[in-house]
Amino acid sequence: MQWYVVQVKTREEEKTGLRLTHQGYRVYLPLTLADRRRRQNGTIPLFPGYLFCRMQKWRDNFHPVSKTPGVLKIVRMSPEEKDGIRYVMPTPVPDNLIDALKQLETDQGIHMTDHDYKEGERIRILSGPLKDREAIVTGTAQERIDALMEIMGQQQRMRFGYGEVEPIE
Repeated sequence: MQWYVVQVKTREEEKTGLRLTHQGYRVYLPLTLADRRRRQNGTIPLFPGYLFCRMQKWRDNFHPVSKTPGVLKIVRMSPEEKDGIRYVMPTPVPDNLIDALKQLETDQGIHMTDHDYKEGERIRILSGPLKDREAIVTGTAQERIDALMEIMGQQQRMRFGYGEVEPIE
């Protein structure tokens, strides 16, 4: 059995997950706290518009999942070959990625950010081509940080995930 990414209608993640569960599939929908500044209470999906579904490749028929109300598609990345025939199959997600996501949850199953970024705060980029560069926070929304960064002598607006930056003390 392997996990697959299923793209679903935004704001229907929980409802679609329940439908898949009722069909006998195991579903994982990582949640985080809603942004109180936008007057939302409770929890929201960590990855809006996506959930994870556990299926057996080549044994389970992906068709029932694809036709479940609320499902847009099963994410497919690259073709593979079986018995000399090329298939564009759904791409599995490694179990260790799902395990790592689950380890970051609280006892209530919620993903928490460990720092509340404030407007004007200085941050450092942790990875990618902008690694070790600094930026200034201009705002936050759900799991994203908007920031200004100087690139080629001009201020550029950038957007980062919470895991991509750290505060500068």
